[in-house]
Amino acid sequence: GSAPLTLSNITVTGDFSTTNTCDANVTGAGTCTFSVTFTPTLPGPRFGSIMIEDNAAGSPHFINLVGSGATAVADLTPASLTFPSLQINQTSPAQTATLTNNGNATLVINSIAATGDYAQTNNCPGSLGIGSTCQFQITFTPTAGGARNGTLSITDNAPGSPHSVTLSGSGYVT
Repeated sequence: GSAPLTLSNITVTGDFSTTNTCDANVTGAGTCTFSVTFTPTLPGPRFGSIMIEDNAAGSPHFINLVGSGATAVADLTPASLTFPSLQINQTSPAQTATLTNNGNATLVINSIAATGDYAQTNNCPGSLGIGSTCQFQITFTPTAGGARNGTLSITDNAPGSPHSVTLSGSGYVT
């Protein structure tokens, strides 16, 4: 329009942020520009809006925003493994844990570690494509008597990293 526009408030919602060139007053027939940045917090469709409160008829005005989040989702199962009680320095048969990328972006694996009296081997590449899986073979070799706890831990680019499997077993002396 030809009259000056007075902006009283600009609010952004959802996984979006904005910068703009708008002053509190936009001259008649003038313009200002919004630059929108999208940072998805979850995979899939993400919705938000820009609400502009001003002195024009129909205020507030809305700009609807839609984006699609691409995020790796690491699903490591089972959550825990329990090994049978073993004589000290004896090694258990391997048990299996599986890592699945249930997201819609590549899962990048940064590190894999087993702690305590546990060892692991795996067939995991440096990254897992969408829907891909890899497996860990975990063994237990108690170094002392009593409860022996550990963790299989995977550090990756998915939310909630690191992901882990709790490992438990016990050792005994004959």
